[in-house]
This record gives sequence, C-alpha cells and structure tokens, in this order.
Amino acid sequence: MLIKLYFKLKEQMHEKMFLGVTADMSVKAAFEKILRNYSSYIVNNQANFLLMEQFLDSPFIQKTCKDQNGGVFKPMYPLFERGIKEGLFKDSETNLLVTYSCLPFVQMGKEYINGEYEFTPDNIDKMIQMSWDAIKA
Repeated sequence: MLIKLYFKLKEQMHEKMFLGVTADMSVKAAFEKILRNYSSYIVNNQANFLLMEQFLDSPFIQKTCKDQNGGVFKPMYPLFERGIKEGLFKDSETNLLVTYSCLPFVQMGKEYINGEYEFTPDNIDKMIQMSWDAIKA
C-alpha cells in the first residue's frame, strides 16, 4: 500500500511539474516552466511534498522500487539531454546536471515549509537563474 501511495504521489507531482510544457518549447523555457511549476507544487501541496521527501529518504522505497523508481526528476532527463546536445548545458552526466539544478528547490521548499524562506516571484526567478547558471555551458 505504501508503494502504491508513493507512485500515486509521484505521478501527481509529475503532472503538476510538466503542466504547460510542450515539446516545441525551447530548453530554457521548458526548464523555467518546470521549476516554476515545481515551486508552485511545493507551496500548494506541502503535506504531499514532505511525504514524498520521507519516501525518498526511506531505504524501503529505495530498495523496493529501485527498478521502477527512476528518481523523482527522471522525466526531466530528455530535456537535459536535449540541452547538452544543443550546447546549452555542460557536457556532463545528466543525473549530475539535474541534481545541481533541481535539488536546491527541494531544500528551499523545506525551508519555506519551516517558515525560513519565501517563495516569492522574485526569489523563484533568482533560484531559476542560479540553477540555470550552475549547469549552462
């Protein structure tokens, strides 16, 4: 039952993250849209976000779902691979690029929920730019 809940929450999160993202968007526009959507998901789904974080830290989920899991940010890999191919991103491992650009949003989401950070439009803009700068070629 826990595994089903994990996959359901993950699916819901992915739907929110990719809302409005189309195949014909530029890499940068899609990157920004996904991270804005993810920030919105955190703000509007705090309990689910925290539950997902607990699942992801759980050895049970990591071991049981290893083959099916693929990571929370796995659906972003094709976009990042396109960014590498187009010379927009550093020529590095996709996993490393995704980690460097997305995990700061996870950390800041936790700080937001703890009342230590505000997801204002200006702060989100800064975070997206910093994430982009961290991986751009």
